[in-house]
This record gives sequence, C-alpha cells and structure tokens, in this order.
Amino acid sequence: MYIIRFKDSNLVKFVFKEEPIITNEYVQVGNMVITDLNSNIVESLSVDAVPEDWKPEKYFYTDTDGWELNTDYVEPSPVEESTTETNDNSLESAKNVYLNSLDSFFTNFIKTNYSEIKQRSDLLDVEYHKSVLLSMNDNYTANGLNKEAVDYSQKILQGEITLDEAISSKPEQEQVHWGQFIKSMVRNMWYNKNKEIYRQLKKQILEASSFDELTQIRWSKDDFLPFPVF
Repeated sequence: MYIIRFKDSNLVKFVFKEEPIITNEYVQVGNMVITDLNSNIVESLSVDAVPEDWKPEKYFYTDTDGWELNTDYVEPSPVEESTTETNDNSLESAKNVYLNSLDSFFTNFIKTNYSEIKQRSDLLDVEYHKSVLLSMNDNYTANGLNKEAVDYSQKILQGEITLDEAISSKPEQEQVHWGQFIKSMVRNMWYNKNKEIYRQLKKQILEASSFDELTQIRWSKDDFLPFPVF
C-alpha cells in the first residue's frame, strides 16, 4: 500500500494500492491525475497496513511512530450515515478526477489526429462526391452508396482490404469521386468507433463501486484505433 502525505504535517491525504507518480506539477495514480497536489506539497511512502477506519486527513503517518490519530479530526455526525456519505463523496470525487482525465486525453487524441475543421470538411465531401456519383450512374441510390461505403470503410479499418481495393470496385471514371467518398467515410467511422471506446471507458468509471475497482481502469492510445493514413 502507498500513502500520500503532506510534507509539512505528515497528515495522510490518500491511500492507494498502486505507487503514485509525484511531479512538481501534479500527482498521478494510474490514469487519475490530481492537479492540486505536487512534489512541493506531498510525498509518497510505502506502508504495510492501513487503519480500518482510515479516512482522508484522519491520521498522521511518521517514519518513527507510524500511524497516529489526528486529534483535531471531527467525525461527521451521525456516524452511521456520514461514514457512507464520506466514502461515497470521496469515491465520487475520484471518479470526477478520472472522468476529467479521460475527457482531456480523448479530446487531445482526437484533435491531434482529426481536427474539427477536417471533420466538417469530410461531412461536406461525403455529400458532394455522393451527389456526383448519383449523377454519373442512374443505377445508384443515396442509401445504396452509403451502405456500400460503410461496408468498405469497416473492412478498411479492420485491415481486411486496402483503400485501393475499395476504389477499384467502381468503374474507372467513377474512382476519383468514389475514392474521396470512401476516405471521408473511413475517417468519420474511425471517429465514431473511438467515440464508442471512450463511452465504454466512461461507463466503467461511472459504474465503479470502489476505489480498487476504479484504479483498475486504464487507457492509452493503444486502446483506440490508429488514425487511417492514406
């Protein structure tokens, strides 16, 4: 077990199973980032055990004497109701930190790969190139082209076929517009699939029923689909 304690008082603020990373700007435990604490304020120590009734700032921990009760700590009243409330509030606060961290990660991940301007441009390109294809071939329908493009985009993202193979499915005179249509659809599908991964992670955070369960939730760019490069 690892504790995070204030340097100036030895008062214990957090307890974690995983070793925290403490920098001069923030504290990180797994994917949770605590921005209001840093190496100037707190430090981390490994401990063998934690008091069963431990709560944030209820105990001091010193290297010589170990755990010592904070006599200034005031237990909320009534105890039976407040204990659950305090724990719930602490867990909810931790969830909010996780959610903010996930939001920041996902926003940066998307912006780095697929700017809002490009997203809007792709939506316009889909409609434009689809309309051109419809004018070139009376056998096409908007729904039919959409379905076909979705099927090909799915296969491209899954690595089953290449973009060139998808483009070559159309007559040569249609391939330029079909290719642009497919590219835009693939990028749009990439965004939607990663958005679903984000939603599932968010759902896991919201449904976590304990700190242990919450700290098991991890994510990195490897958990998301790589951006398609054509």
